[in-house]
Amino acid sequence: NRERASGNPDRPQIQFTGRGTTSPVPFFFYRVWYHQSSPMEEAVQPAPPQVSVLIYSRNSEAALRRCLSALEASKGRDRFEVLVMDNGSHDGSQQIDTEFPGCTVLRMSRNFGWTRAMNIGMRTAVGEFVFFLDPTVELENGAIPTLAAALSAQPEATAVAPFLMDET
Repeated sequence: NRERASGNPDRPQIQFTGRGTTSPVPFFFYRVWYHQSSPMEEAVQPAPPQVSVLIYSRNSEAALRRCLSALEASKGRDRFEVLVMDNGSHDGSQQIDTEFPGCTVLRMSRNFGWTRAMNIGMRTAVGEFVFFLDPTVELENGAIPTLAAALSAQPEATAVAPFLMDET
């Protein structure tokens, strides 16, 4: 049971290991700890998704549509939520949730950048694991449950990443 330094138990505590990068990576899974709720709270609330998929989008409608199509067709779709942080797009990608009702689009009025958008997504996410995904990546069926299972099986692991293949 971990809490942030602010003492707010509802905010996630994230553990990062290894070296940081100065540029965003297209995908990463992280383990997130939340405040443990009481048995009464758990009895009334449905189980949260195991994984929160966070996708940063800025004028990437075509790529985002392919990415979301792959996610919607994925095995274990009922165990993950999809959050798209739209950073002031003008190409129609900000309305993509009408085509994909299983995803939530967080619309920002202008481009606040990758870091701020992902921080907003992290505060909104409710999954045990967080998966940062670039809209240009189309995942193979079963990739998310496989990565989540790898993290679940290795309690000391804090991050996993899939193998990327460029089929062009």
